[in-house]
Amino acid sequence: MPRSDFQMMHSFGSEGAGDGQLQSPIGVAVDGETNVLVTDSDNHRVCVFSAEGAFVRSFGSEGVGDGQLMYPVDVAVDAEGNVLVADSGNCRVCVFSASGAFVRSFGSQGHGDGQLWAPTGVVVDGEGTVFVADRGNNRVCVFSAEGAFVRSFGSRGGGDGQLHSPWGVAVDGAGNVLVPDSRNSRVCVFKKDGTFLRSFGSRGDGDGQLHRPWGVAVDGEGNVLVADSCNCRVWVFSAEGAFVRSFGSEGTGDGKLMYPSGVAVDGEGNVLVADTENHRVCVWGTPAPRVDGRLWAPRGGAARRHYGEHGPSSL
Repeated sequence: MPRSDFQMMHSFGSEGAGDGQLQSPIGVAVDGETNVLVTDSDNHRVCVFSAEGAFVRSFGSEGVGDGQLMYPVDVAVDAEGNVLVADSGNCRVCVFSASGAFVRSFGSQGHGDGQLWAPTGVVVDGEGTVFVADRGNNRVCVFSAEGAFVRSFGSRGGGDGQLHSPWGVAVDGAGNVLVPDSRNSRVCVFKKDGTFLRSFGSRGDGDGQLHRPWGVAVDGEGNVLVADSCNCRVWVFSAEGAFVRSFGSEGTGDGKLMYPSGVAVDGEGNVLVADTENHRVCVWGTPAPRVDGRLWAPRGGAARRHYGEHGPSSL
């Protein structure tokens, strides 16, 4: 659980289309090498940064062909280091190697089994099963590691087990699937087989309330972090859904957010937030201990980092 001295440590990126720049970053993930992957949505690509925020490479370009993307929204990394991208504008999931080479895609535009409509979330569990937030169809679709359709769950509505514009998706340590149910301003929790377990959150701006939640992640202690887009903050809930704390507030300076849409947790417990309308990724963590009066920075920790600027206006 984030400590009381948990604070924004740094951010990286700047608005634009050049190397290391971002235009409406939405999804964020961390790979096994501690690199940070960001869906640079309006630039139709995925950008890769080091843990310190240095630009490494990008892959993808605007289009409908193999290896091309149209407004990618979310990104995930599987156990083999492959990168999965929710290619929202093309209604599919694209798979790339760790180096950014195109491997395959699955899904097509539509409403049937194995089809997608503006997918906005993707995650891979420990068994290689892929879960996709199928926003336009108000459901979660489940695929095998090879991209074969397995099942779907959820339907449009506000009742138990129903969804209205699900945005992101995450898997907790028990294998449960967490879905930000954006238009219902809550997070829904399902078993892997799609059985509804519970939901938490309600529409508002008070403690534990949400307004258009988009991104979701689970930390090493099982706490659930939610990017609460329209409230411009990140919420922390217990595994059971009890409110713990929030961080961030509306603005453009350090510690501020403008329509955050993606959230991830790295191996050191730092929280990375796609600060969409500020076109950057912000990193929150606990200040490093001081040794002999000097700041000691652990691996992956610079004193401050900054990731780019813009927002989800096209989605």
